[in-house]
Amino acid sequence: MSSNENDRYLLRKYWKEIKTDMNADRVGDILYSRGVLTSEKHQKMRGQTTNWDKNNLILNNISNSDSYGFEQFRHALNQTTPHLAGIFSQSHADSGLSTAITQSMPRNDKEELVVHGGVPDLPSHFVQRIAMQDQIRAQLNQLRDQCGWVILVGMAGCGKTVLASRIVREDQLIEQVFPGGITWLTLGRLSSNELLARLQDLCMLLDCKQSRLPNTLDGVRDHLRRLIYEQHPRMILILDNIWDSKLISYLDLKCRTLATTRDSTTAKRINSPCNILQIEPGFHIAEAKAVLSSWTGIPSIELPSQANSLISKCKGLPLAISIFASLLSKNPHRWDYYISLLTNSTPNHLRLIYQSIHHSHQLEEAIRISIDSLDADLQSYYYDLAVFENDIHIPSRVLNLLWNQDIELVEDKMEEFVAKSLALTFKRDDNHKSYIIHNLLMFYLKETHPNLSAIHNRLIDRYCELCNNQWHLLDDDGYIYAHLVHHLIHAKRLDIVCQLLTDPLWLQSKLDHNKLSNLLNDYMLVQKTFKDKEWYQIQQYYDLIKENTDIITGNKHLDIIQLILNRCQQPSIVDEALQIAQRQNEHPVQFQWCNQHHYRLNAWQLSVKTHNQSITACHFSNHDQYALAGLDNGDIKIWNCDNATLEASLNGHVDSITAMLISPDENSLITSSLDETVKIWLAKTGHHLATMHGHNGKIKHCRFSSSGSLLVSCGEDGYVKPSKKVSPIQFSQKYTNRSTFKHDIFRQVWDLITYSVNQSIIYQSEMPLWGPLSCHFLRDDSQILCSCLSYLYIIKVEDGTVHKKIPMSELVNSLEISQDRYCAACIANDVQIWDLQQSKLVTTCFGHCDHVNSVAFSRDGSKVVTGSDDETLKVWDFFNIPSVVNPSLKPIYDCQFEDNNNPLLYVMDKENNLLVYYGLKATLKKRIKIETGSVTCCKLSRDCRWIAIGCSNGQIIILDTKNGQLLAQLYGHMDKISFCNFINHDERILSASYDGYIKTWHPRTGEMILEIQGHQGVIWSCCIAKDESFIATASHDCLVKIWYNPSLRLYQCLQHGYSVMSCDFSSDAKLLLTGSDTGIIKVWNISLAVIIKQFDSLDNREILASYFLSGYWLDENGNQPYFVTVNDKINWYSLEENTMVQQFYLYSDCERLLWTHDFRILVTIDWKGVLYIIKRVDSS
Repeated sequence: MSSNENDRYLLRKYWKEIKTDMNADRVGDILYSRGVLTSEKHQKMRGQTTNWDKNNLILNNISNSDSYGFEQFRHALNQTTPHLAGIFSQSHADSGLSTAITQSMPRNDKEELVVHGGVPDLPSHFVQRIAMQDQIRAQLNQLRDQCGWVILVGMAGCGKTVLASRIVREDQLIEQVFPGGITWLTLGRLSSNELLARLQDLCMLLDCKQSRLPNTLDGVRDHLRRLIYEQHPRMILILDNIWDSKLISYLDLKCRTLATTRDSTTAKRINSPCNILQIEPGFHIAEAKAVLSSWTGIPSIELPSQANSLISKCKGLPLAISIFASLLSKNPHRWDYYISLLTNSTPNHLRLIYQSIHHSHQLEEAIRISIDSLDADLQSYYYDLAVFENDIHIPSRVLNLLWNQDIELVEDKMEEFVAKSLALTFKRDDNHKSYIIHNLLMFYLKETHPNLSAIHNRLIDRYCELCNNQWHLLDDDGYIYAHLVHHLIHAKRLDIVCQLLTDPLWLQSKLDHNKLSNLLNDYMLVQKTFKDKEWYQIQQYYDLIKENTDIITGNKHLDIIQLILNRCQQPSIVDEALQIAQRQNEHPVQFQWCNQHHYRLNAWQLSVKTHNQSITACHFSNHDQYALAGLDNGDIKIWNCDNATLEASLNGHVDSITAMLISPDENSLITSSLDETVKIWLAKTGHHLATMHGHNGKIKHCRFSSSGSLLVSCGEDGYVKPSKKVSPIQFSQKYTNRSTFKHDIFRQVWDLITYSVNQSIIYQSEMPLWGPLSCHFLRDDSQILCSCLSYLYIIKVEDGTVHKKIPMSELVNSLEISQDRYCAACIANDVQIWDLQQSKLVTTCFGHCDHVNSVAFSRDGSKVVTGSDDETLKVWDFFNIPSVVNPSLKPIYDCQFEDNNNPLLYVMDKENNLLVYYGLKATLKKRIKIETGSVTCCKLSRDCRWIAIGCSNGQIIILDTKNGQLLAQLYGHMDKISFCNFINHDERILSASYDGYIKTWHPRTGEMILEIQGHQGVIWSCCIAKDESFIATASHDCLVKIWYNPSLRLYQCLQHGYSVMSCDFSSDAKLLLTGSDTGIIKVWNISLAVIIKQFDSLDNREILASYFLSGYWLDENGNQPYFVTVNDKINWYSLEENTMVQQFYLYSDCERLLWTHDFRILVTIDWKGVLYIIKRVDSS
């Protein structure tokens, strides 16, 4: 064990004591001076209001630190609080275990570790298997100083689970190998989505901070690795019954792991140190006799001679021996009878299944005999357990409901089953128990139960009575939300299934208590059950959920009603959500997007989010069932397009993926990377077949020939022609030629068979010096399509002349063509689809929030997949993408609200027109052409007669809003205008600029009245108190300054600590709200210049605007208990409770928010140019 791991364990063990006694300021200063804390983290620590909060921040940083960090931390404790340093002193002095760890742990603490870890109880007549336990103990002791795996491999029923449960209880192992805790996870046969849900549950169990859950298997795995490293050093994870070795990579959490499995190939997929231990399939004679002796009360040496025969007939199988032993304990004279049953039994269908899977029909006979021996009532109760799915914990509370009996009676019955080796028991934190039925037993129950549907119906009826048919009001018992749809389908209650999966209230409860992956599984299960017409209604909700998986996953503040009002464009669903919102009083506020009908922005079929990685390449499988994404870190993800399930994750590259393709025979997946390699994978399994080296530079592209026998890659080293820098490459459809483009403006067409250059032509007058970024043969191979800067070129292969030149709006990042005439071009955050024959823009895939790096068509051209720096992969229905171009507005606007709160909106468009919209539906009333430079901000006068417009060249112009007449020009700023506003009853104009100056002007004459250099950096934001007594400016220099108006004399200078993006006064000008580029929000007492509240935004994104709320949200004392922040969401926070209360999702970032005095109407425009006129939903 490394000293660093030992230190982290001790830090976690004594966290509370250290946090209580440590002197944060002195320790923080020492750590900063020695380079352990960065300047940013040191300032953040100093900005905390209490010593407790400061200490918590320091300890969180140290827990992630290396050995140098812990060494300096010990030094700081020695200097400030020596008694705390003593906690680590022995650990540092001894390279082995510290005295603090090896000292005897109290018995109660050990028992607590076992119970809270979810370790199942031992069988009531457990018998030691000394030889096997010694081997397992020896293997686990090897994990004392390192992380790694011990895998117990054996056939079903051989006792793997019992052995694991026994060995992790040993005092020596708990004290010396895994004092950090025990976590037991039962797996079984799981789909990818089910495994994701199990691992997300494990995250919630282990995460003290309850941070947002990742939505992919890779993301959850990485999150768990970090949690265990930071919060649970020296714990052991027990993975019971690993069924599918393909999923093992997601279970390798880089910690001490004990696993049980039937699959001996499991270890081959583990990258950590691993030891395999083969569990003997049966008891030794002495062990088997000890079990029989324990149950029957007969000493081993006095057991009848039939004991040996029974053991032989059972082949020593522990489960079979235990079952017959329990029978003999009540019927001691039936030795010969049970032996005869085993000898004379005739195979049936069930036994054939057992023999094919488990190689022992004796086990099936033992199960049948054991169940038949139960009393009639107990038999009935035991067969009821067949209603549950395999490998799940059955809470006693659920059985209490199913059997309509007191929970104590339920647990008594279950203990009888446990005593007869027919069930395993687990203790829960709520003082009740849960149970697991071995899958061999469960298989038998399901195969032999006469009427399973009736039991499903009985359970459903019980729950229905409990909630009075209002399913969304069900309490979470840890079971029903995950399994209700399963029971309904088996009970043939399809009407309730349809009702639930189309009920926003049920969906909200389901997502509150369960995982998104489980809900998607429900929809997929239902899709197989319903006919097309019945499925259509459910599909609308399924599409809504699937389209917004990136928003829903792990979102603790999700309001499904708000999401529908925000993102759904199905009128029937929106109307239902609106009615629910009008009846609800639980949320402070919900909003409806009034002018959403102008846009169709969520036209994608699927949107999935990666784990903090940009998508640099994307592709479809040959039958379009899967979407492939290559990530910036070199990983490859494969998603199911139907249910958003992550089917596989391939690891091997160490740098960004640049291209992905599947061979024509569908057997191979090819990936190229900036790590200078091309890799070949087996498409069906993801198994790595080969790595091809040969490039001495980054590989930019690769292509297959039609036969799949030839592969061409090109890179910066000039693979095609040595020493030349070659960019993209594309096969012609006949695959006899290939085209390459080089940055020296040569186009070369190569013959693949002879590898000779056919022609080389210079396009000095036609192509820019930068050279093309992408190229493709068109359908008849007579022309080549390539992108270069902001143009598409169609070039004739015959003579190299440019046949057509198509201007694009911006630089083309990537290019792809369909089999017919369409072309998809990645431009900034969008993908434009062009008709090449008509040189016409057909439509735009509009929805990514950051640069789109890659696009691909499906084989038949019906779908488009896109990958972006916003970490999302989206799949689009090509024939369902709306035929509209991008919104044309700029996020430069101002608004006045007239009678009945109708907005009068003045906004700039991309053609430098000033547009005037009116009303909630945003009806265009006027268009005024602005003859000036690029506009950066604007502001209306109070009476809307004038509008001040700030420009990128530092100029401000004043226009008459009626006719667009120029009234005045204000010159004086040297850089972009970031803010302008009319003040003092429209008698003055206040302006702020990137040049750091603030100025006041006379609006009629253009005369400058005052100027002052307020900051040494860019002024990002400026705000004016309601009574105009103060002005605040927020700057990149990390300062917020408050000025007297109109003198511009400095009143207060506030040190925020980060680049300050936004600021706002409370209505009484006593408080100031500031937001930084790191997502830190602070509330200041202005007169005292002190911080009274501090918040961290949930996603740590920059705060582009922040506002106190006035008018509507006031408490009984007239205080303003809420504020709002803006980035790619509008977020409402409770000032008193330090919590988020609502979110409204935008399609991109926005920098400004305007609203009516009563907060009923909001207006904003995001960076994509989407206009949001948002109306508060009032309770009916």
